Amino acid sequence: MRFNFITNSKTGKYLVYAVGEILLVIIGILIALQVNNRNSKRLEDEKIRSYYERIIGDIDETITSIETHTKHNDTIITNLTAGLEILKNNDLSKIEELKYHIGYLGTAWSLELSYPIITEFINEGYISKINSTEIKENFYQFKLASAYIMRGSTYLTDQYQNIIEPFIIKNMNYSEVALPMYSKLLIEGGPKTTFNDLFGNMEIWNIITLKLELQQLQKRKHAQFIELLKKLRASILEELSHA
Repeated sequence: MRFNFITNSKTGKYLVYAVGEILLVIIGILIALQVNNRNSKRLEDEKIRSYYERIIGDIDETITSIETHTKHNDTIITNLTAGLEILKNNDLSKIEELKYHIGYLGTAWSLELSYPIITEFINEGYISKINSTEIKENFYQFKLASAYIMRGSTYLTDQYQNIIEPFIIKNMNYSEVALPMYSKLLIEGGPKTTFNDLFGNMEIWNIITLKLELQQLQKRKHAQFIELLKKLRASILEELSHA
């Protein structure tokens, strides 16, 4: 056909034919690309759904870890508060109780969380590929809240190492105030602590107050994090139910 067009000087018709061929090729390529894109999107969506199913397990384990930590945190808050009440009331008759309450100063039970599937999901860049606006927003909020929790745990450890432990070393015989779980590891004896001197002592009052403040702030943030995790969990399950 090309030969006939050219030999018969039908150049115009040949150009139309050539353009038609080119358009057909372009259309074929576009269709192929569209099919390929659809397949890629389908595989990507399946990958995300697979992650969602495993992320649910990550969320459940994280919530359990935070709830367990919160119980320990409540114990610290209760005992630090009781210690401050004894100091505030200048009640020298409760020195034995004060020793026990002060023992909770010698703790740095920070919350160490691990969510490997969620971390992998985020690091692989899947947040930007999520279809649901709600889930995407929940993941962004998760990243912010998670970073805050980590900073809080670091601050808790720093507070103990830089403020609390140095004070205990200079002013107390630690074996006299250590919690039972720790005291059995220690050797009893040594110089005695003058607990009477702790009453009216500005430094210990502020140390207990600052630790109590941090523990209460941590408790609040952990509760908020649990609510966020539950919200993320619910939005994921909703998405999976429509898959």
